[in-house]
Amino acid sequence: TPLLAIPPDNVERRMPAPFVYLLNLVAKNALKQFCNDNVVVVDAVAILVATVFSKTEFLFNDTTSLLDILLAKYHMVCPVLFGIYGDETTRQGRARVGWQLVDDSYIDAELHKVRMTGLAIGYGCLSLRDFSKSKMQNPFPPTNYWRALSYFANTPPAQLQPTHFIVLRALVETHVEKFLKYYGHAGIVALRRVLVELPKNAPKSAAKETVEVLPRTLQARIHLT
Repeated sequence: TPLLAIPPDNVERRMPAPFVYLLNLVAKNALKQFCNDNVVVVDAVAILVATVFSKTEFLFNDTTSLLDILLAKYHMVCPVLFGIYGDETTRQGRARVGWQLVDDSYIDAELHKVRMTGLAIGYGCLSLRDFSKSKMQNPFPPTNYWRALSYFANTPPAQLQPTHFIVLRALVETHVEKFLKYYGHAGIVALRRVLVELPKNAPKSAAKETVEVLPRTLQARIHLT
């Protein structure tokens, strides 16, 4: 149960340590694969992750997915998906929004952008999987994608960093059609909130500008107004 954010009441069953360790390796290596902006690769890894963490024989007490093992790591590498923010012009702020530290130095901006883009795509691939034809339990339903958008919408505008907009663009642009399939008109309202209204009062940045033009891109591509 220490592996679960919200443990079930029935905690009699104990998981074998080697099994938990293997799940930890799956989660760790999946996130490494997510840290690139190749949508095909990221989606393939997301399918594998969703399959592993939804298999009945891998559930805690046969009822609860151990996906929290992955989400704990996700929270560390891409905090803005979970409502975390900080001034990324400072060392402490960079740590808060997920800049990777290598040999006591933070990676350059372009590599950071690639990492955040891939992690955002991976999050969408995981949270918008269609389990309607599967007998297995969905370990990470679409409500988690909605929750991520709500974190962006509720971040104080002055605290929005370029990282927020890098992640937001990748999260929406790659998955907008699947999101609207689940949420319809409510989804359109949510998209207007994060793509049109949210950037208005945010500090100026090149990343913010890519989000500001996204509504026009979506209008041209899928006729979304």
